[in-house]
Amino acid sequence: MCGGCDLELPGGPAAGQLLRACTEGPVIPGEWVGGKSVLSAARRTTLPRTWLGPGALTDPAALARLEGADGLLLPVGPVATGSRRSSDARTRVHGSGVGGVDHDDAPALTVEVAGARLTWAATAGHRVCLAVRGAAPEELAAPLQQLLRHPDGGVVGAVEVDLRGRDEQTVLRATARVREAAGRTLPVLVKVLAVDPQLVAVARSAVAGGASAVVVSGQVPLGGGRWWTGPSNAATTRAGLRSLCSAAAEQRWPGTFLVAAGGIHSATTVRAALSDGADGVQVGTALWADPTLLPVLRTAAEAAPPPSSPRPTTDRRTA
Repeated sequence: MCGGCDLELPGGPAAGQLLRACTEGPVIPGEWVGGKSVLSAARRTTLPRTWLGPGALTDPAALARLEGADGLLLPVGPVATGSRRSSDARTRVHGSGVGGVDHDDAPALTVEVAGARLTWAATAGHRVCLAVRGAAPEELAAPLQQLLRHPDGGVVGAVEVDLRGRDEQTVLRATARVREAAGRTLPVLVKVLAVDPQLVAVARSAVAGGASAVVVSGQVPLGGGRWWTGPSNAATTRAGLRSLCSAAAEQRWPGTFLVAAGGIHSATTVRAALSDGADGVQVGTALWADPTLLPVLRTAAEAAPPPSSPRPTTDRRTA
């Protein structure tokens, strides 16, 4: 058990490493400041500032043709094994007020379909971010290991694991298992809910498990595997970012690269997310409405000043 946050650490040789990560900072080497291990600005800026959301546009070939997509990691996934809930519910577009979309989970891909997309990416000269989804650590690790062993698995440039709504113990174990499957050098992004009352605790668990970045999702769960997505998600995303930055400044979690996901639909919302603590942004369903937005959003993200260093001693909302 970790004395600092009461996390039940998994057994085995990784337990000591996870305990150090939980109490001192991420597994990925950083700088030492005041006796605490934190990520340096140089380390955090090695990750891209712009990410494409898995499931927003399911065809990576279509994404690759969008203006502004050159050089971005194309999402493949979410990949899942085992049985999944089927739904006849339709996507509902709400145009009143701020508007938004009431929609089901993104359909999962099989390992075979995902492997075919890796082959396409290798042939076309692209790299991908592989998204995995599952109910248990092994359901996340199994397809990841299969696809990394695929003949074209070398095109995988990052892994995103969806752990929205999971408790801190589950996040710790799942992230640690995904990190083990991915190896030490492949970036692992862990997606969490901005509206989670335990946001700081689950983000701390993600870093303790070896996450390279935390994706702060402003989507609102509606129950039954459905989500509310739209411009209003910008408010929930920014609230989550502010909570995490405040907690990092208070040394309640070690901090890491933060990606804002939700409500990113204009240069203004990109700049607002970055000013509230994000190091990068993830673009998703905004491209449903306007595929020409990508270069605008990417330019805004990449024109911003680099992340301030080091966390957790700097609160960039007031810097």
